[in-house]
Amino acid sequence: MQVKHIAESMEGGIVPIVKLPPHLENGLAANSRTAAVFIPLCNRHGVPSVLFTVRSNLVGSHKGQVSFPGGHIDADETPIEAAVREMYEELGDNIGPIHTLGICQQVPAKTMTPVTPIIGFIENDVGDFEHFAPSMSE
Repeated sequence: MQVKHIAESMEGGIVPIVKLPPHLENGLAANSRTAAVFIPLCNRHGVPSVLFTVRSNLVGSHKGQVSFPGGHIDADETPIEAAVREMYEELGDNIGPIHTLGICQQVPAKTMTPVTPIIGFIENDVGDFEHFAPSMSE
C-alpha cells in the first residue's frame, strides 16, 4: 500500500499531519496522560472508505462526538498497541484482521491530551457492519 510506503519513508516512520503552532506544541508537552486513535481505512461494499464511530452519551468525555476508535495509552503500551486494543474493544474482535500502516505525529485533543493517530486498514469488507460486536466493557 502506498500509505505504508510513505510512512516508512518519513523520518522516524512518522507521517506529519500538520505543523502545530508553538502554543499547542507546548500544551502537548505539559500533559501527562496520552492517548491513541486508530484511523481505520476499509472497504464498505467494495468502496474505499474511512470508518468513524460515534461516542456514547454515557462516557465521561466527548459525549456523542464523531471520532476514531481510541483511548488512553496504558503504562505498558505503545501508541500502536493502545490504538489496536481500543479498535477491537470498540468495534469487536469479529471485525477480523487489521493492519497497521503508519503512525502520525502527536496532535492535541480538545482537552489538550496528546493523541497519536495510527493509520490502519480493516482487511474484511465492513458491509453493513453486521459482524461488529463491541466489547460489553465499553
